[in-house]
Amino acid sequence: MVTKAKRASNNKWDANNMVVLGCKIKKDKALLFKKVCRAAHTTPNSVFSKAIDRFMQEHEEEASTVMREMLKDIPIIDGANDQECEKDCGGNKPPRPLVSKDEGKDGG
Repeated sequence: MVTKAKRASNNKWDANNMVVLGCKIKKDKALLFKKVCRAAHTTPNSVFSKAIDRFMQEHEEEASTVMREMLKDIPIIDGANDQECEKDCGGNKPPRPLVSKDEGKDGG
């Protein structure tokens, strides 16, 4: 059993890092899907996550384009900013973009 403190910590992490994705589906189909997942020793979440990963791999070019568009307005973090961020962000550094400085600036 998870302690209250651990549950609170997990909930805080989930709130900051996770999102619930949903879709409408007929009740009978959803019930069947859940039962088949259980029979296959998996969960709906696992099936959905794997389907998303497969979809993203199949659409890698579109995903790259969208990601570059999302990241274009995020400032590039480098070592020079670490000390300032330590002071301003309380040590909670934002994630470093997954693009090089050159790639982020020219969109390609």
